[in-house]
Amino acid sequence: MSLNDVPMTHHRMVVLAPGLREEAQRDPWTGSLVVTDVGVFPRAFGHRRERPEGAPELILMACAAGHGWVRMGRLEQSVGPGSVVILPAGQAHAYGASPDDPWSLWWLHLAGPQVAVAQGPGGWLTGGVFDHPEPRSVVRAIGQVLAALEHGQEARRRAAATTAAWGVLGFLHALTAPPEDPEVAVAIQALHQHFHRPFSVAGLARQAGCSPSHFAARFKTATGQSPIDFLLRLRMERAAWLLRNGDQPVEAIARQVGYEDPAYFSRRFTRHHGCPPRAYRGR
Repeated sequence: MSLNDVPMTHHRMVVLAPGLREEAQRDPWTGSLVVTDVGVFPRAFGHRRERPEGAPELILMACAAGHGWVRMGRLEQSVGPGSVVILPAGQAHAYGASPDDPWSLWWLHLAGPQVAVAQGPGGWLTGGVFDHPEPRSVVRAIGQVLAALEHGQEARRRAAATTAAWGVLGFLHALTAPPEDPEVAVAIQALHQHFHRPFSVAGLARQAGCSPSHFAARFKTATGQSPIDFLLRLRMERAAWLLRNGDQPVEAIARQVGYEDPAYFSRRFTRHHGCPPRAYRGR
């Protein structure tokens, strides 16, 4: 994807001194995600790094123009306009700009407990080169981190940088998420559209072309919930909205969300929201 409309700039860089990093680590707001380095290298002729033991921080890079390469282990990948590079902390890597068409690179180093969580068991972060569907957004988000620190690194500016860095991570999260299960996605859409109708796991499984047990396992992998719990949540969320935004009787709301028995609906609602429907309305 071409990023020719992203305004190029001069070489800009901020690197926090060790003392400021320690202050940021102790700060309640910035301590969980510390911006240690951030910058932009336009047309970075001769730009090359090799770290046999990796970097102590998570490194994120977004290529706005030109080309380069990244090597992690034995895998070498090309980088071009629109590419986003994720280099996990502690992972050996090397990278460099193309000698013929050197990259313009926006980059960001992050440290702190949240980096360890993202990289750890069950974490979402995976290293590599990715084509982001909205590369301009990643570039702009890194630019916001840089802008927050360029005119000072006191606590309030570090807090602004951390806030912007969370936005960068938000843009990258979808890159390393597992691919969506298409049959589960169809079932989820059906549940959203017709949550008031009777559903069974067996019926959803037939539509997906698999056994009920296999479908239930796939559904839980994709959503973190069983199909029945997912449907219950949809119904209870809709019931809560109706209670807060109208004066319909509880019996009528129960029917609208799929329950013919108001007493059963009230028990399920109380278990889900922690109070009976009438008490919820009065909050």
